Amino acid sequence: MAKYYALTLTVLLIGIHLTLSAQREIKGHAYDKDTRKPLPAANVLLYTAERSVLIAQGITNDAGDFVLKKIPVGNYRLTISFMGYDAATTLVIISERSGKVFQLDLRNSGLQRNPIKLNSINVKVNKSAFAIRKDTVEFSAGDFQTAENASLRSLLNKLPGITIDAEGNLSFQGTAIKTILVNGRPLFQDASGSSGSTKKITQTLLADIVDKIQVIDRKRVDGLIEGGKDEKVINITVKKEYKKGINGTAGAGYATGKRYSAAASANMFRDTKQAMVMGYINNINSSRGPSSTDENLSRAEAMMGGISHRNNLSANLATDISKKIKLNANFVHQGHNTDNHQWQQRDNILPDSNFRYNNNNTSTSTANLNIMFANMTIQPDEKNFISVDMSVNRQANTYNALNKYISTGGKSNDTINFGNTSNREKRRNSNFNITTQYNHQFSPKAGSVSLSLNVEQNNSKSDQNNITLNTVAAANLADTLNQQVNMKINVRKLMARANYQYPLFPSIYLNVSYKITNNQTKNNQDAFDFDNEKKGYDIINNDLSYRFKNEITEQSIGTGIFLNKTKIQGQLNIAYNITDSKSNNFTNGNNFLQKINYLSPNLSFSYKIDNYKSLDLRINRETRIPPPSVYLPVVSTRNPLYVQLGNPDLKPSIYNSASLGYRSFSVTGITFSTSIGGDLPNNAISQSVYSDSAGRQISKPVNTEGNFNINQDFSIGKRFNKPAVTVNYSLSYYFNRSNSFINQEKNRTSDLTVTQMLNSSWMYKKVLELEGFVSMLYISSVYAIQDNKHSDYLMYNVSLSANAFLPADISIGSAVLYFNNTSQHQQFVVLNSWVAKTFGKNKSFQAKLYAYDLTRQNQSLFTMQSPTYIEQQRNAVLTQYYMLSLSYFFGKKSKL
Repeated sequence: MAKYYALTLTVLLIGIHLTLSAQREIKGHAYDKDTRKPLPAANVLLYTAERSVLIAQGITNDAGDFVLKKIPVGNYRLTISFMGYDAATTLVIISERSGKVFQLDLRNSGLQRNPIKLNSINVKVNKSAFAIRKDTVEFSAGDFQTAENASLRSLLNKLPGITIDAEGNLSFQGTAIKTILVNGRPLFQDASGSSGSTKKITQTLLADIVDKIQVIDRKRVDGLIEGGKDEKVINITVKKEYKKGINGTAGAGYATGKRYSAAASANMFRDTKQAMVMGYINNINSSRGPSSTDENLSRAEAMMGGISHRNNLSANLATDISKKIKLNANFVHQGHNTDNHQWQQRDNILPDSNFRYNNNNTSTSTANLNIMFANMTIQPDEKNFISVDMSVNRQANTYNALNKYISTGGKSNDTINFGNTSNREKRRNSNFNITTQYNHQFSPKAGSVSLSLNVEQNNSKSDQNNITLNTVAAANLADTLNQQVNMKINVRKLMARANYQYPLFPSIYLNVSYKITNNQTKNNQDAFDFDNEKKGYDIINNDLSYRFKNEITEQSIGTGIFLNKTKIQGQLNIAYNITDSKSNNFTNGNNFLQKINYLSPNLSFSYKIDNYKSLDLRINRETRIPPPSVYLPVVSTRNPLYVQLGNPDLKPSIYNSASLGYRSFSVTGITFSTSIGGDLPNNAISQSVYSDSAGRQISKPVNTEGNFNINQDFSIGKRFNKPAVTVNYSLSYYFNRSNSFINQEKNRTSDLTVTQMLNSSWMYKKVLELEGFVSMLYISSVYAIQDNKHSDYLMYNVSLSANAFLPADISIGSAVLYFNNTSQHQQFVVLNSWVAKTFGKNKSFQAKLYAYDLTRQNQSLFTMQSPTYIEQQRNAVLTQYYMLSLSYFFGKKSKL
């Protein structure tokens, strides 16, 4: 037997030796034919001569030299390309007689300058086209088949590297995408108060209008990636034929159970302007029109708690007022009325036991929001740039609820208390925000300066009536709380920043900056108890009435070095930060002062290995100011059994963070990314909870040490050309260690969260389209206060949709969802089906019959594990209906 093993090993080693000895290296030098100067960062691609299959890829170094390794014997085409030059292609033959190194003839590696400036490098492999230009990956929409009248979301779901979760959020190679541009212009611009929404845009625009899709790093105005930021931007270029006229969709449907849905959108795209108007109204918990078949979104919205009557109107205008002035403006109105019935079970963690709070809540809520946003950029010349953002929004909310509850605890699960609570609340909020930025470029040797200013004012007012009838079981004692609480909160935020950048050497800059922020919060609260004799709220509650003010000022002065080269971009700076927090309770005379001074080193480094691979490293230390509400003396008394206090004596948290990431994109259609990071905060904000024997609980935010978290992300995507299948997979781990306090005892909680998502899409000759989505969420929590008690659960979401396109322009489809929540021991299957007929010129009309939840199993289930409690929720959901709709897709162009 040993002889056979030895013989097999010998043959294997000989085979490996022969394979390696048959591989060669190809070396060459790329240069400008006219000047004879080398061309650094030129792309080098090697294909098989017969089928154009990519074998190797590379990029030239600073001297213009390149090496392609491990090339087997065969006939190849080698292409060298560089922006602004005509590509050079030559035949390369590697035979058994060739040496180990094949040196490319210089006559075949010189590039001729193209008088037309090229914007990208076009690469085609096996009919799958895309382009790579520095930090941009570009896809050709024509290479990804979509169904008739499909949405932009359906097209994006077919691109390798792009992941769309069940809520419609976009990411590319694990990096969030929060902004979508159309022809380089923001569409519902993503800025403070601008109402930007990638979900809304991708489900409204049609795939037919798209020519190219570009994925770009989000950068500052000066072209550099902002330190600590990791975001991508999608730019959509519109086909030429859709830059004429107006296109869009209009549709309406009526269903059983008096359900209805109507939606419309209209788009206009020109070289110097673009406009978009869209709106919807329905009572099926949807943000889409009846023509949509984006089933992942449909299921996500239908599983939300409650049944809503929604309406929305949105408008965007982007135009060139002149060659030097550009305007982008948004208007959004959103409204909804929601009825919900919620069942809740909360297990509160105590040092020696748990007590359980069960409640049955029936509520009605309304919300109306109006937003106006405008951005104007002015560039009078090449040296000056001005940007102004301004937003105004107003919101009005009402909430009415009746809650019946019972609390149990102890070894025998005895009743602690029971009763009911009634809540009525009206809340009004207004916000004004203006941000200005000015950039000036001095002479090339004198550097540049950047100035920015932000002013924000937020005012809110709420009026509450809370009535509780509570019975303490052990004493058989009932008491009633009937209160009216009127609260006003005014928050003013100011920020000013100055930055000067001086060139020390080519591509190396010295940076000096100063930043100051001032946040001021004023809170006046008046609370009254009900006077049974006068039948009114006339008795002042001094414990809940106060006048309060908090002011936080943060200053930072720093200096550092910027490096901005072709392959390396980085920033290393150090700042000295001064943070002051002052709180004054004018009612009881309490004053609090917190002062924190510290050094903040920051490193942001990006190394471009080649046009297809990059490495990113970020290390930073920063102050994170908590929301104003945590400083208020009293945050909420809506439920007297769960009173939430603030903490005027809180210190701002200082976060020490680091991350390392690697990304690659292959012209064969494979994308890969991975990253690892973590946070180590000082003065982390956690909760201190006190629960008494009568089942009442008071929580308060406090500072704590010893918290940290570690996270790792992994994603891979592949586009298979011949079967036209796209698969994107992502995996993330998140471990968090936090300290809290329960009844004055320290509780260390260790949480592990694992999330997996798999998206797949297949289109077969426009006859059959399949889309699959799988998500898995695992959460594990260990509570040290209860001898390392362990609680964990899994939540699965598996969905598959199929759409078959039959003769006579008829399509039939179905979508099935399987959901499993192991914490609640619940699983269910939802089945939706539809049949549609397109007709008219350019298939511009669609009649559709849609059936929702044929199995009648839809549920809304949520589980939450926090450091101080574990909670289960079930909510009322939309029930089965059948809808008949008619949609019109106007402005469509004839297909060649």
